[in-house]
Amino acid sequence: MLFRRLLRPFAGAPPLAAIAICAASGCVPGNDLTRAPPPIASTDAAPIAPAPLDSGRLPGTARPLRYDVALAIDPAKSRFTGDVGITVEIAAATQAIVLHGRDLTIGRAEVVQGDQHVAATASTRLAKGPRDAPDELVLTLARPLGVGRAEIKIAWSAPIGDKLSGLYRVKEDGVYYAYTQLEPTDARRMIPCFDEPGFKVPFELKVTTPKGNLAVANAEETGRADADEGRSTTFHFAPTAPLPTYLFALAVGPFEIREAPPGPVKIRVITTRGKAALGDLVLEAAAAHTRLLGEYFDRPYPYSKLDLVAVPEFGFGAMENAGLISFREELILLDAQRAGAAARRTMATNVAHEISHHWFGNLVTMAWWDDLWLNEGFATWMESKIVDTWRPTMDARLQALRSKGTIMERDALDSARPVRQPISGSGEAEDAFDEITYDKGAAVLGMLEAWLGETTMRDGIRAYLKAHEHGSATSADLFQAIGSAANKDVGAIASTFLDQPGVPLVRAELVCDKAAAPRVHLTQRRYRASRAGVGADHEPDHRTWKIPICVAYEGGEKAGVTCGLLDGEAADLALPAGRCPKWIYPNAGENGYYRFVLPPAQMEALAAAARGLDPRLRMGMVAGSWALVRSGDMAVGTLLDLLEGMKRERHRPVLEEIIAALQGVSDTLVDEAARPAFRRYVASILLPIARELGWETRKADTDDQKLLRKSVLSALSTLAEDPWLDAEAEKRSRAFLANPRSLDPDMAAIALHHAARRGGERRFDELISAAKRAKLPEERIDAVGPLGSFADPVLLRRALDLMLTDQLRIQDSFYISSSAMRWPDSRPVVRAWVRDHFTELKGKMPDFLLTRLGGVVESICEKTERDAAAKLFGEAMKGTEGGDRALKQALEVADECIELRAREGANLKKKLGGKKAQ
Repeated sequence: MLFRRLLRPFAGAPPLAAIAICAASGCVPGNDLTRAPPPIASTDAAPIAPAPLDSGRLPGTARPLRYDVALAIDPAKSRFTGDVGITVEIAAATQAIVLHGRDLTIGRAEVVQGDQHVAATASTRLAKGPRDAPDELVLTLARPLGVGRAEIKIAWSAPIGDKLSGLYRVKEDGVYYAYTQLEPTDARRMIPCFDEPGFKVPFELKVTTPKGNLAVANAEETGRADADEGRSTTFHFAPTAPLPTYLFALAVGPFEIREAPPGPVKIRVITTRGKAALGDLVLEAAAAHTRLLGEYFDRPYPYSKLDLVAVPEFGFGAMENAGLISFREELILLDAQRAGAAARRTMATNVAHEISHHWFGNLVTMAWWDDLWLNEGFATWMESKIVDTWRPTMDARLQALRSKGTIMERDALDSARPVRQPISGSGEAEDAFDEITYDKGAAVLGMLEAWLGETTMRDGIRAYLKAHEHGSATSADLFQAIGSAANKDVGAIASTFLDQPGVPLVRAELVCDKAAAPRVHLTQRRYRASRAGVGADHEPDHRTWKIPICVAYEGGEKAGVTCGLLDGEAADLALPAGRCPKWIYPNAGENGYYRFVLPPAQMEALAAAARGLDPRLRMGMVAGSWALVRSGDMAVGTLLDLLEGMKRERHRPVLEEIIAALQGVSDTLVDEAARPAFRRYVASILLPIARELGWETRKADTDDQKLLRKSVLSALSTLAEDPWLDAEAEKRSRAFLANPRSLDPDMAAIALHHAARRGGERRFDELISAAKRAKLPEERIDAVGPLGSFADPVLLRRALDLMLTDQLRIQDSFYISSSAMRWPDSRPVVRAWVRDHFTELKGKMPDFLLTRLGGVVESICEKTERDAAAKLFGEAMKGTEGGDRALKQALEVADECIELRAREGANLKKKLGGKKAQ
C-alpha cells in the first residue's frame, strides 16, 4: 500500500479560500501547492480502510450529497489550486473514507461532523482492474466518524494538462484557454470526488482567474467580484441540478460570447477571440433542436441555460456536459454564407446528439458504465429523428441506416463485445465508448420502435424519464416503462441483442403451393463475416435471438408487409391468401437488426425488382449483398452484376451505399494486379454520374445535390483515380490556395485531395501556408487533410511527421492519417510510420487517441505482414488503456481480409477481366 504524507496539518492553516484566491496570482501561503507532488512514500502499517473491491468500484465508506468547489485557474500556468467541501452521508462508523483522486497534491484535509473537526491523512492506492496509476484517494482519520452527515474538506493543487483530458489548456494565437473533459473517469484528475455515474448531486462552484478572463460552467453565473487586489476576478455560479462528476464542466479564458435571439431557453455560443460571428448557424440549430426534443419528451429543456463551447482542440467530437456542451470548433463554427452542405449536416447531427443527452444521460443518468448505451445509443438514435424533423432534406435517418450496416461488420467479428458488458471498475469504462455502444444501441432502439410503433415507444420513454427525473436508472427500468406502454415483454426481445454480441442471419424462403396460402419459412443462425464461408475449424454457434421480423412482398401496385416474431431457430410467417408474390424482402423498412439471405432464384427476382423498391430497401439490398459476399453466401460476381445493374441509380443515400460496397471490395479483394481493372469498373459506374453533375455548384442546387456531387467525385477520385478529374482538380486547387473563399468548400476538399496525389514539394508547402493563414476552421481542415494524400512517400512521411510537432493540433493530425489511409498505396507507409514513432506519439496523445492508431493494422491483407504487425504493435500498445482490445479487433479484420481474398480474389479478377472503360 502506498501512502502520501500531508504537506502540513490542516489545523491552524489559513482559510482554504485564501489559497484559491492567492493562487490566481501565483502566491500560495504556507506550502506551495503549485509545485509538482513529491514522491509517494511507502508504509507497512496495517490498513484501516476497506480493501479495494473486485468490482473496481468505491467501497461505500461514504455517499456524496453535495459539492462546494472553489478553483483558482490561470490557463497560462501549468498548475491550478482548489478547495472543496463535500457533504457526505456516513452509513456506518468508519475511520477511513475512500473516494477518487489522481495526480493531485493534497495540501490539507479534514472531516467535519457536527462541531468536531477530525484531521485526515491522505494516501492513494490502485483500484482493482486495469489501471495504470493509483486513483483511489484514502482519507485516514485521526478518530472514527459516527453514522450521519459530515463534510469532507480538502485543499489541493494539480496539473493543467495538455493531453485533452481532465482540466487541460490550449494555446490559440499566443493566448491560453482552459477546458475540461471529464468523461468517463477524469473528474478525479481535477477534483477529489466520488467519480462514479451513480453518484448524482448538486455542485456549487466559484472560479478565480486573472483579470480579463471569463469563466463559464454548468450553471448560470450569479455574480463576480474582484480578487487579489484587483488582479483577478472570482466568478460565482448557481448550484447545479444533480449531476454525476463526469458532467461537471467549466472553461476559462478571454472568450467571445454570442447569444441566440430570446427564447424559452437562453442559448449562447462561446468561442476563442475573433470567432463568435461564426456561431449563428449552430445557435439556430440548437434553438430548434431544443424545442423539438422538448416536444418529443413532453418535458421542457431541464436546465437553466445552454452554452455551446467551441474548443480549438478536443479529443472527442463533442461532450454533453449539462448546460455547457463542448464541441470541436470545426464542427459548429461555420460561415453562414459559404459553409458546405456536408459541414452543415455534420453540425446538425452533432448538435442534436449532444442536446438530446440533456434528457437521456443528464436528466436521467445510467447507474453504472455497463449501461452506457442508455446515453450514447439513445442519443445516436434520437439525432437522426430530430434532424429529419427539422430538415427532412438531410435524410438523416437514411444516413443512420448506413451506420447500421457499418456496425454490423464490426459486430460480426469474433472479438465483438456485447452492448451491455460487465465493467469491472472505471479502468474498463473507456472501452465502452465505441461503435457497438453508439450505433448498435441506436439500431436496436430503431428496431423496437418499428415493432412497437412510434407513439407507443414515445409514451414509454416519457414515462421512464418522468419516473427517474434527476436520478439514475438501468436498462431494466427503460424496458419496464416501454413494456408497460406496449403491454409486451420488451426486455426479453432487447436483451438478446444487447447482452450477447453478434448479428443474426435470417434465411428466408418463399413457399407457395396450391394447397395453402403463401408463407415465408424462416431460420436463423449467427452471421459470420468471411469465416462462415471458409467453413474452417470453428465450433457451431447455436446462439439465437428473439427477432421482430417484417417481410415486404410484391402485391400488385403497392408492396404489402406482414410481421411476426422469430423466437427460436425456425418459424413460418403466413402471407395473405392469393397468388404467390413475385418477390419478398425479409426486412421491411430495413428496421431489423439482422442480415438475410434468400435462395438464388428468389434473390434474382428481388434484384430484378430493385428499381421499384423503396430507397431503404435498395440500400439494404446493396449492403446486404456485400455482407453475403463476406460471409460466403454470395459470389463477388453476383454483387458486381447487381451494382452494374444499378447504374441508373441517382438517389443519393442509395448511391452512397453502392460506393460503400465498392470501397469494401477495394479494401479487401483488389490487389495490385487487379487494381487497374477495378478502377475501370468503378469508372464505368460513377463517371457518367460525375459528368452529369459536373464540378460547378449551381445556385439552384439543393443540399442533397451538393452532397451527391461530393460523394460521387470523391469516390471517383479515391477508388478510380480517374484522369477526368485531373485538370479541374488542379484548377480549383490553385483557386483555393489563392483565395479559399472563391470555392465551394465541398468541392475544395475533393480538388485539394485529388491534386495533391501528384503534387510535389511546392504544393505541400502551399497547403501548410494555407492552413496557417486560414480564417475559418473549415478552411483549416480543408488545407490540412490533403497533406495525407500525397503519393510521394517522402512527402507523406513529412506530413505524418507534423503529428510529432507543435505545428499541428493533436486533433488535426488525424485528418492527415485518415486521408492517407484512403489510398491503398499509402497504407504501408502509414503503418511503418506509426510503428516507428509510437513511443513519441504515446508521450503526446491520450490513450483513447492512441488506440485509434492501432486501426492502421486493419488494412493489412497479407499473412506475413499481419503476423509481423501483431508482434510489433502488440509490444507498442502495452500499457495503453483499451489498446489490447483495439489491436485484437484490428487483427481480426486483417484475418478476414486475408481469408476473403484467398476465397474470392481470383473470382474478382476473372469477373473484371471482361470489363472495359465506358
